[in-house]
Amino acid sequence: MDVSILAVICFERDSFGVRIGLDSTVCHLKDVICEKWISLTPLSIELYFCRDNKKNVIETDSELQSLACFAHAKGEPSTNIFVSLVQHQGSTSASVQSEESSSISQCLRIFDGSIEKMQPLKSDEWANLLIGEGQTFSGGPVEFKSILRKNSLSTGYKWDFEKNDKQRVTVSCKNRKEFGCPWRVHASYKWNIPSKFMIKKMVPDHTCGVGLLDLKKPPLTSKLVKELILKDVRDKPSIKPLEIVNMLKREYGFETPYYYAHAGKELAQKEVFGDVGRSYDHLLWYIDALKNTNPGSHVVLDVDPVTKNFKRFFVAFDACIQAFNSCRPLVFLDATFLKAKYKGHLMAATGKNANDGRRLTFLSDRNIGLMPSVPKAFPQDFHGYCLWHLKCNLRKNLSGKNPRNKYIETLFDKCAYAATHSDFKRAYDDLVRVGGHKVKKFVDNVPFEHWVNAYFGGERYGEMCSNVAESFNSWISNERHMPVTSMLDQIRLKMMKMMSERREDSRTWTSYLCPKIELLLVNKITAGWTWRVSKSSDSVFEVHSSGSHIVDLGCMSCSCNLWKVYGFPCEHAICAIQSVRGDVYRFIDRYFTVEAFKNTYVHSIKPVPNFDMPSESNEDAEINPPNNPRQPGRPCTKRKENTGAVLKKPRRCGRCNKYVYHNRTTCSEALND
Repeated sequence: MDVSILAVICFERDSFGVRIGLDSTVCHLKDVICEKWISLTPLSIELYFCRDNKKNVIETDSELQSLACFAHAKGEPSTNIFVSLVQHQGSTSASVQSEESSSISQCLRIFDGSIEKMQPLKSDEWANLLIGEGQTFSGGPVEFKSILRKNSLSTGYKWDFEKNDKQRVTVSCKNRKEFGCPWRVHASYKWNIPSKFMIKKMVPDHTCGVGLLDLKKPPLTSKLVKELILKDVRDKPSIKPLEIVNMLKREYGFETPYYYAHAGKELAQKEVFGDVGRSYDHLLWYIDALKNTNPGSHVVLDVDPVTKNFKRFFVAFDACIQAFNSCRPLVFLDATFLKAKYKGHLMAATGKNANDGRRLTFLSDRNIGLMPSVPKAFPQDFHGYCLWHLKCNLRKNLSGKNPRNKYIETLFDKCAYAATHSDFKRAYDDLVRVGGHKVKKFVDNVPFEHWVNAYFGGERYGEMCSNVAESFNSWISNERHMPVTSMLDQIRLKMMKMMSERREDSRTWTSYLCPKIELLLVNKITAGWTWRVSKSSDSVFEVHSSGSHIVDLGCMSCSCNLWKVYGFPCEHAICAIQSVRGDVYRFIDRYFTVEAFKNTYVHSIKPVPNFDMPSESNEDAEINPPNNPRQPGRPCTKRKENTGAVLKKPRRCGRCNKYVYHNRTTCSEALND
């Protein structure tokens, strides 16, 4: 009697058929398998089949022949034989697909003629989630269906609902009708006990074969995507849906439609940071919590009394208020857009610490709201304009891509940096001569006392641009995507960490000046070693360098005017001080000292625990989101650059192979092994 059946040999997500009978041997079958998948060797693989939720390894010829006889006696036209690597210990899961999927992460494959080690996927373990009859699910049908989806995503086998309601769920293989696959799972409540939703019947074997797997349109939901990306959203609130699609493909191995990535991101943000609309209600709680944990902080909330719509919020932490007393009298102002659902602006006032009744100097980008507001609020103080933004505006008055435009910008820089009136006059004449009438009109319309060093009345310590404010905006770029209360608290948390780290760093400093300033002083001392000094009086000196300059130590001034511009003794002044063996440190502003730096961070921002934040808002204290109607067209997500700004072109980095704004030397991207 001819006893032979079709054996479907399954490895990874591939399969082929071979007939086995009473004369079949394990060695011959392994040779056939290794001819099909040339990355395998007979000694590196083992063969097994599954019956009654058990894995049965085929080690001898008699076991292989018995399998053929058993299947033939039961009238089965085919049986599945699975291949796994010897070094990989298979799981004892009840389902066949568990064994298939568990070996995927350990196998070798041929790719372009070379052997490539496959990385394990996070979804590999999902194949073992369905254990068998008697398995319970505390989350009821919702948890059961979530596990079904994960199992399908891991194994590639799809299913259809036979029954799906609040009391019972029955699913069967999608190929049941066409190919007669017996895989089927039925789960329902036991004795109507809510905690006893369990699998009552399960046929774990798929007979449809891996060759029929459908990897398109995976059984995803936005809630499942949310579950997978919670940690990524918490670490990077500004993560884009396309990044989520790529991440899920790379780490879990399945394609994610863009819609599910976007919807899953919104659900994850809501779970991690709270609801965007209700976040405004939590501001009242946050104010009380902030005042209790950080006494001395100044907080103001402005709400429309009629509509109860949010208008503005101001906060100054007590530690920051105290820190400003030890910073230079220089304040950087800038505003940035918020990117959560209701948009808005975040305006920050930033000071500069010592390491890089007083009158203040404000430095801003000439924002249309700041220009009239600063002199109105601080009439006795000074307002400097950011040189970079001025140059962007200047470019609007230059024609096309004329080669002389670069030279005009250089002359404009000379005008701004000119320390004396005579230097400015020479640079101004050259600028007007080369730039023409348009450039002259632009320069004359910007008052010199706001941007030219020679005419600026305050002290801006050589700061010509609002880079500090722009750096702060970049520092909080992720937080701008959060709901308002979460955003404020995350900024507080970052500032708390930053102040603590700088406080720890400064404890190791032993010099009188901060390290960078100490190095600056050494360079200035070295520059004047070859200069001669003539003494006129106890405080007035003439220093002979390339030209001669008058230094008045009593007035702390020099004819080069650089002492006033930078707030730090120039080379001529230091040379004069050393000629009479004076103490250079006595003429240096206290804002550059280590003591001032330590005083800046001596106070700390205190933690604000949120375990007692109410989950439901009080109707009497309800705050509505701001009334920001949606603008027509597609929402703008990228910053619109200033008119005249020179845009950088992204180039391919030789290290990470991405089109970015860095190169191989400055690349800090994490690389996959």
